[in-house]
Amino acid sequence: MKNYRIKELPTSSHVGGITYDDKHNSIWITDIDGTVTAYNKNDILSNNYLIEPKFKNIYVGEELENFLGIHSVAYITYYDNKIYVGNYNTKKKTVIKEYNLLEDGNIDTSKYNVYNISDYIQGITFYENEGKKYLITSSSYGRLIKSELKIYEFDTLKKVKELKTKEMMEEVIVDDDKLITLYESNARVYKSLRENNDIIISDINKILTNKL
Repeated sequence: MKNYRIKELPTSSHVGGITYDDKHNSIWITDIDGTVTAYNKNDILSNNYLIEPKFKNIYVGEELENFLGIHSVAYITYYDNKIYVGNYNTKKKTVIKEYNLLEDGNIDTSKYNVYNISDYIQGITFYENEGKKYLITSSSYGRLIKSELKIYEFDTLKKVKELKTKEMMEEVIVDDDKLITLYESNARVYKSLRENNDIIISDINKILTNKL
């Protein structure tokens, strides 16, 4: 029998995004009303059932409206001592915001950078190779339309790759040279008669060099 640690977070958010800041040992989640919250990794891994936030309900929702006009953070990513958050909007261009982190690991909300590069973004990640930094986005809309994986040179935001993949791709992450994409299409409510994969693992370098 597997030994699971069950935690109760003090939030009603469905936690649509999660990321780990290894410099400050913080696990960040998307929270309610355009906010994000951080927990100490050690608290998450402890035997405590109830855990308290390290930084609670940090508002980053300005400009991050969903299709209902509500400020909502759809995803969150940590990279190079910065936190990236963004919205999912079917009526307007997706917004990605870049925040610096303070010495204590909290978000410096006094200023931020904005990127508008793609539509229907569900998740983003970063990858470094041979001195180049890449921004990778996953985009999807609905059960019947193919998802899109897009890769940009981060310094110039020039798109270098665009691939179609199966429907309902959400989170995306790079681990070493492996690109891992997570799909919602395997959820019971969305399943058709055919079986779908929850996760697909690809070689990111083969994608970049057209050697799939």
